[in-house]
Amino acid sequence: MTSLSEPINPEKPQKTGFSAFLEWRDHNKYTSNLIAIVLFLILLPLFSGHIASQYLVYVLIILVLMSAIFTLSGNRLHLIIGSFFAALSIVFNILFFLTGEAPYYQASVIVPLFFFGFVTLIIFSGIIRERKINFDIIAGAISVYFLIGITWAYGILVLELLVPNSFTLGGIDPNQLRYLPDFISYSFSFLTTTGNFDVSAATPFARMIMMFEMITGTLYIAILISWLVGKFISREKP
Repeated sequence: MTSLSEPINPEKPQKTGFSAFLEWRDHNKYTSNLIAIVLFLILLPLFSGHIASQYLVYVLIILVLMSAIFTLSGNRLHLIIGSFFAALSIVFNILFFLTGEAPYYQASVIVPLFFFGFVTLIIFSGIIRERKINFDIIAGAISVYFLIGITWAYGILVLELLVPNSFTLGGIDPNQLRYLPDFISYSFSFLTTTGNFDVSAATPFARMIMMFEMITGTLYIAILISWLVGKFISREKP
């Protein structure tokens, strides 16, 4: 007689590829967020050539927003606030895509500024409260740095929206609508204090704003990375 198959052990359920990915993501929430942000920044220039491909950038932005929301899921209030801003971003981007109306464009620029700023603060506060340092926490610290650059890029975009001609862009009509790819490299050039891009601050207030971005980038590296090193040193002590 053939023997009956062994019963499935409930303590060791079979995992599909997708469930295994979800489990990995649960234990590497900062790492998954960092991967999404890096892919977004790598692919961003590929979708900024003309207006049709510009809308694909919005899809990438939404993916980054949803990835960032996942890192907030440990706190219900944070998740609700983050989901609210992400939903508004998606809605306004879709409405602007469908109608081309200026108010939807303005909202699609302003709302992500608040969302990215909110996510950056929440992730940063979560990282500095960690007692044990591992690769995922380091990935979170790196993702915060990228989020700071993206947040400042939206801030520059909002400033240009509220005060036109605050920045000059080489080869772009001053009356043309500005998009995130127009300022993302400029933002990171100031965050890293490297400079030398085709965007320049044209007013004293705009130059002051960019000065504060340089200070933010420098302080972040000096404070947070030093904190991480201190954590490693204290862990090595007997």
